[in-house]
Amino acid sequence: MVLPPVQPGEADLRLVPAQRPELAVPTAPADDASPADPREEVYPLNVLVLGLDERENSHEGPGRTDAIMFVSVDMNPSRVTVLSVPRDLWVEIPGYGQERVNAAYRLGELARPGSGPAVACETISNLLGVRVDRYVILNFQAVKQGIDALGGIEIDVPAEIWDFAYPTDDNGVMTVHFAAGKQHLDGERALQYMRIRHGSSDFDRIRRQQQVAEAVRRRLLQPSMLARIPGLVSLLERSVVTNVDLTAAAELGLKLRSLSSSGIVFAAIDEGYVYPWVTAAGAEVLLPNKPAIEGLVAELGLAQEARQAELARGLQVKIYAEQEESTNYASALELLRAAGFTVAPGGVRPNACGHTVVLDYSGTGAGYRVAQVLGLESWQVLELPRPGGVPATLAAEVLLSGP
Repeated sequence: MVLPPVQPGEADLRLVPAQRPELAVPTAPADDASPADPREEVYPLNVLVLGLDERENSHEGPGRTDAIMFVSVDMNPSRVTVLSVPRDLWVEIPGYGQERVNAAYRLGELARPGSGPAVACETISNLLGVRVDRYVILNFQAVKQGIDALGGIEIDVPAEIWDFAYPTDDNGVMTVHFAAGKQHLDGERALQYMRIRHGSSDFDRIRRQQQVAEAVRRRLLQPSMLARIPGLVSLLERSVVTNVDLTAAAELGLKLRSLSSSGIVFAAIDEGYVYPWVTAAGAEVLLPNKPAIEGLVAELGLAQEARQAELARGLQVKIYAEQEESTNYASALELLRAAGFTVAPGGVRPNACGHTVVLDYSGTGAGYRVAQVLGLESWQVLELPRPGGVPATLAAEVLLSGP
């Protein structure tokens, strides 16, 4: 459903076939399916990044997720938000009941191999109230190899750290030490820095994970790294489970190279957003402070789409075509319904304005939300008193222009 180009001086409904993904969380692609291409995505692009502990594979099946990061990439304006979730957060895992959030992937894989990413995505989506479209799952080996492929990273350790019970690959323990100050870390040491838990809190661990993520970003920005990008992408394609096209993601990363540090926001569900709690089975976990988390999500700008959908839900809109056969009509109907509006077809109605217009009777600015969904400008919204005969349940009418 392609519309003719807008002529100079002409305002019209700029619609394309709806590209918005369904709210249902995507499952892992079939073997012959191509992963999603970020160049074709609707932004913000929301990706769940999971660091998988696979040491348990030999004894207990699929591993738990040792690190959980929700990453949202927007392009207008350019902005990247990274929100870390503590692994001990006690949440509802759809279909499995209450459990630690880091068990979501494992439970899905145990029940049906290949469904772990979908279960994890749905769990985080429900927790944050934000859609989760894509996932990237990488194990410890992939982390080490990726950082080594970059030539290591530079980290400024804020305070000396000792861990006398650091878990080894063979399920044993060892002593790990980091002195305070700036130092160069290879992949093995970077992984240790992120995973150290004894002697510090899980929240400190989250902050170290974000510190490593920022160090990787800084390393990638160095001009000498451009030649390493193809090899790094090739390594990741062999090492990670994802429904993101990594080559396209690398191209997206290059577009965001000029993004200033202020355009990248790191946040965490930390001490201020949880309550310590002990389950009936004696497990020490963290209960989410839901109002506080909702506030954090809103503060980060991640709730905008969710708020718009909530605001749209239940609002009635009627749309009219200027001609009996209109390509705009079906496209507008689809977009408004996908955004949550209750849409009533109005049939054919002459439009003397010369451009598409939204007649807003709501008194609450609902017409501007309609215009946003349809890609219209604010000047194409007319706020009017409700005419006689227009039911109180009707928020706005859309008069389309053109064929």
